[in-house]
Amino acid sequence: MPSAKPNRPFPSSSLMPAPAGPADFPCQIITSLAPYLLYACAAALSPVPRPSSLRRKARKTAQLLCNLSHLESTLIQQDYLLHKRRRTAYHPVTSHRYRRDVRKVPMTVVIGMMAETTQNSNAAIPTVATLLLCADTLATYQIPKKSPVTSHPSQAKIYPLAHGFFAAFCDDYYWSHKVATELNNRLLSVDFANDGVIDLVKVQVEKSFDYAFKWYARTLLKKEVGITLDQYYHDKKLRPKLHKEAQDCIKTKYQEMPAELVIAGQTHRGPLLLKANAEEIREYTNFCVSGGPEESVISWLKLRDQRSNMSAVRSLYHMVEAKRFVQTELTVGQKTQIVILRSQGLPIPTFQDDGITTMKTWFDMFCVKDTSEMDGTKARASLDAFIATLSVSQK
Repeated sequence: MPSAKPNRPFPSSSLMPAPAGPADFPCQIITSLAPYLLYACAAALSPVPRPSSLRRKARKTAQLLCNLSHLESTLIQQDYLLHKRRRTAYHPVTSHRYRRDVRKVPMTVVIGMMAETTQNSNAAIPTVATLLLCADTLATYQIPKKSPVTSHPSQAKIYPLAHGFFAAFCDDYYWSHKVATELNNRLLSVDFANDGVIDLVKVQVEKSFDYAFKWYARTLLKKEVGITLDQYYHDKKLRPKLHKEAQDCIKTKYQEMPAELVIAGQTHRGPLLLKANAEEIREYTNFCVSGGPEESVISWLKLRDQRSNMSAVRSLYHMVEAKRFVQTELTVGQKTQIVILRSQGLPIPTFQDDGITTMKTWFDMFCVKDTSEMDGTKARASLDAFIATLSVSQK
């Protein structure tokens, strides 16, 4: 039987073909409803007795279906047959877990990238790559239920962590700082000689977000429910309604904690590039972007056909170029911090770039060229010649 999803029309392929014409109208109704009438019949055979209200409505419902056109009957099948079942446990599409919106960071930008990636023919030998990380310097703070507030145009947002790792963030400064500080302390206890070091780092990233969320939940419960976290866990006299409200608040809003980090570092088992927030931790092998203009950066890097096997110089230029492209938005800072993590040796210290001075030579050679010359008569003449060519070919 075809699956029925709320608020979506049924595909035409799920309806059986029926003869056309007024004389065959009852056949159309029965044929189009066949898959769903089978479902209704199966429910009718259940030993559970039907309420008297449903028995009284049965005749009216049957008469309604007979008076409807083929199109109208198709449109109401979904709402009528599933109306009483939308809130039941065996319709998981209605669960809040499947209706969560994709998390959007409202301001600033961070880009992480792999370059000069080399994979040995021997699978036992780990991948080697150079890691690039950049972030703008616009700091923001966000109060729950309110818009982000810009506090400083030149604030450092790339954190050096233990064992040569770095973390960059583009979300709320306070909560991101709390996660990064906790992560630095936890990385100190990780055994980087262990062959499972990459998984060990991921575990510590997850625990760092859990730590920050405990503090975030305090603010959340006070503002949303009006109780403290201590009351939620320990007050046995707390009304069940308030406890249930607090439980739902934590379950549904934990992913809204305004902290998202891009983490990069080298290990003896290969490079590691992560994007992490309160909802998920994801590893990347090409590039990853966090921030408000995320889609614009990704589109630019796709336009440049950015790949992980490109040289570090070329990848660095593409990264800064994409950053310059999105800094036309007011939510992105004009200055850029960059760090380069080579596969061997110490990382290149974090340096700042305004997108013009440091890489002026590269931009003069490879930047998108100005098109003002196309306003001249020479360009117009070439367009006229092109149109004339099209006219000749169409004849």
